[in-house]
Amino acid sequence: MAGVVWGLRQVPWLASIGTGVTERLLAAGVLLAVIAAGAVSFVLVFRLLGGLDADDRIWIAENKVPLGRWLLRML
Repeated sequence: MAGVVWGLRQVPWLASIGTGVTERLLAAGVLLAVIAAGAVSFVLVFRLLGGLDADDRIWIAENKVPLGRWLLRML
């Protein structure tokens, strides 16, 4: 995630976002892109490092965890 933020720091027009409505909407779009990139990089690294333990998978499957099925598929 730090690498993604550092990479976005290199984009020159991001440092000069103004205070108008359109500039703030543009900044919100950039922030959403950073959030999405962070989430994708987290899931990829988590899966590359082994993902969830078998005990954790069983616990999520047995308990009523919000978005449990989705978590089991993604992680």
